Amino acid sequence: MTVSSPEETVRDYFAKMAAGDTRGAFGLFTPDVSYRVMGTTPISVEAHGVPELLEKIIRPFIGRLQGNKLELIPDEFLASGDRVVVLAHSVATGISGKPYKNEYSMIFTVREGRISGLREYLDTALLETAVFDRVLT
Repeated sequence: MTVSSPEETVRDYFAKMAAGDTRGAFGLFTPDVSYRVMGTTPISVEAHGVPELLEKIIRPFIGRLQGNKLELIPDEFLASGDRVVVLAHSVATGISGKPYKNEYSMIFTVREGRISGLREYLDTALLETAVFDRVLT
């Protein structure tokens, strides 16, 4: 069996997410995947493994979006060795009715055709105000 290149694996992740196949997308993670959202928001944590990722990051975030939906669109892939940087943007609406259109820099680490690490950088002020309905002072 041929192992996909790191960029192919990450492109496959985004294709599965776009198709609504979250089970398939998360199936590309290693069992011990490390997923970190940068910043100081309610979901700015480091999760280890898919169950913890779902509990600490995905469910608290997606549950604050209308229809539990986020469109995450990759704009550019930059690959070097086992790392792939993806510049992306999203389109969604918070349950408060506020638009959530964020921009991301995501750094994927791929090991043997599976995603073993992900660091996500984003506009945390927008996340706080549009998704968590907080007023920043």
